[in-house]
Amino acid sequence: LFCSHDAAAAFTVASASTIAKGSKIPPVELHWGFNPITKVFLPQYIADKKVLIVSTVGAFIPSETARIRTYLENQDQLAKELGIDNVVVYSVNDGAVVGLWNQALLKDFESSSAAKKKKNKLITFFGDPSGEFTRACGMISEDDRELGLVGRSKPFVLCVENNVVSRVLADSGSNSNSENKFHQDVTSAKAVIDALKRREQTSIKFGSDPASSSSSSSAAAYEPNNTTVQRGTN
Repeated sequence: LFCSHDAAAAFTVASASTIAKGSKIPPVELHWGFNPITKVFLPQYIADKKVLIVSTVGAFIPSETARIRTYLENQDQLAKELGIDNVVVYSVNDGAVVGLWNQALLKDFESSSAAKKKKNKLITFFGDPSGEFTRACGMISEDDRELGLVGRSKPFVLCVENNVVSRVLADSGSNSNSENKFHQDVTSAKAVIDALKRREQTSIKFGSDPASSSSSSSAAAYEPNNTTVQRGTN
């Protein structure tokens, strides 16, 4: 289930270029929860699935909270129309911070009129505390020390099937912004849905027939060391 530190380090050194279509997902562990920390080996977690990996600049940043909320609001469309089994949201924060952000975001969403009594069945939240996954993807952003953003990730989305990247949607902008706002034009749920639909219309399909996916498959849990990772309980 887990990748040795030596193997992950070797991959990181060898992966100086930015992740691209056809790349395999780096053999890296992400963190879920805190005290104890559950380390989730990402290729194992998403094996045999069609997933979106959504990077964020950081937990609790208002614009990032708003962007991830678009995935909660559009999870039915992602699952039923595009056959997405899971949306993995992560940031370069520890598991405790990401867990608190997860809880706050879901509590706010599920109490809103937009939720219409819907629960999160598609999205999981993880931390990349050392930035190992982000570095392996070649997606470390320019530091903004004024805002306290050092070693963070650029906003990007990977469309992945069977651990192979089929599409990369990335924000080319910098994290530096006096109003603490980040470009979201290509990495919001709506932008991703539109991009993947356009791709299907040109017969370059992402995944299989969306009708073949089910809510039970999208809500499947991963159990490293007998600890269940559940959506919304981080």
